[in-house]
Amino acid sequence: MVVADFLLSPEAQARKQDVAIWGDPTVLDLAALAPADRARFDSLPLGPATLPPDRLGPALVEPHPSWQELIERRWAERYAR
Repeated sequence: MVVADFLLSPEAQARKQDVAIWGDPTVLDLAALAPADRARFDSLPLGPATLPPDRLGPALVEPHPSWQELIERRWAERYAR
């Protein structure tokens, strides 16, 4: 739990989003962060092909687990040749 809390902290997520370190976008809702934490993300440079968070649109919910077998089967039929 301690490790999970740390990995979801604004500090760790900002470091992960830094293109010089990892470059993967945060999983945090930036609008819900305190201004000081939001500033961490606002000051990070984006990679040349990276859209800013406000241009990504809303996050989509994951499909219901009952769809997993069908999705896997169809993916294999289409791409695993």
